[in-house]
Amino acid sequence: MIKLYADPVERANAIANGVESHADELRKKNYDVTVAGKLKATAAKLQTEAEKYDEMFAEVNKQRDICHDLLSELKETINQAKSGIKSNYDPETWTKFGLTDKR
Repeated sequence: MIKLYADPVERANAIANGVESHADELRKKNYDVTVAGKLKATAAKLQTEAEKYDEMFAEVNKQRDICHDLLSELKETINQAKSGIKSNYDPETWTKFGLTDKR
């Protein structure tokens, strides 16, 4: 889990544990100790969703790498195809093979 999410989750759990540990003392001050449950529940939800996000991010990175590899392969193949045509034909005939003369 990235730090953006991990730090608040850790902080929320620490506060919730502190509230639970001193619930009697806090109740005497009219403090709503049910906030501990809400902190823990929300932190748990955030942690779950952040872990899903991490998995999705890893999958996106993997897919991006696959696309970049395929793009490199395609560009190399295009260059090979162009070079074969350009070396065997005059520039005037390149267009019939789908090439444009960029000179």
